[in-house]
Amino acid sequence: MIMFAAIALAIGLLASVFALGREIRLRRALEKLLHILLSRWRNRAAKRPDAINPDPTDLDDRV
Repeated sequence: MIMFAAIALAIGLLASVFALGREIRLRRALEKLLHILLSRWRNRAAKRPDAINPDPTDLDDRV
């Protein structure tokens, strides 16, 4: 009975380590994808000549 419990514990530990490794890889991949998307969005918005300036102190200069 103790041998069965030890084997079950070892299998459970291996499964949890495997799942944790997959989760870390998935999180890193999602962070990389988000970084790429945000950087492209920011670059595209910065290149637009008709971009709105969100600084409220510049609003007085437009009038």
